[in-house]
Amino acid sequence: MRFVRTWAVAFLALLGGAGFVMADDDSPSYTKDVKPFLRTYCMDCHSGARAKAGYSVETFDSLMKKGRGGPLVVPEKPDDSHLILSVTGKTRRAMPPRNKPQPKADEIAKVRDWIKSGAKDDTPAATDDKKKPGDAKP
Repeated sequence: MRFVRTWAVAFLALLGGAGFVMADDDSPSYTKDVKPFLRTYCMDCHSGARAKAGYSVETFDSLMKKGRGGPLVVPEKPDDSHLILSVTGKTRRAMPPRNKPQPKADEIAKVRDWIKSGAKDDTPAATDDKKKPGDAKP
């Protein structure tokens, strides 16, 4: 009887752990949620050397830099992040422009949740064979 009880407790603990992992998979991701959002709704105008308003969203690093209107992303503070303010129409110029495809509420919510959870970069690290020729070696 004692063995069965111990096994049942262990089994339930594993189930609880599996639920925790599954919940983690639902958490917003830069790679899975934010980068495709930026590619779809922002990158046409906000990339390259002549990114509009000084905001480039090509990479995580460029996304985290300040533009002319302040920071696009303030980790843990979506209501202070220009990205959220502009896509929800709370800035002088709402983005994307009206003549462009508009993000859905659930897409904006994922970006907001990503920022609120700390705006972490989960981009897979480059391997040695993927490095550019000019990259420094360790």
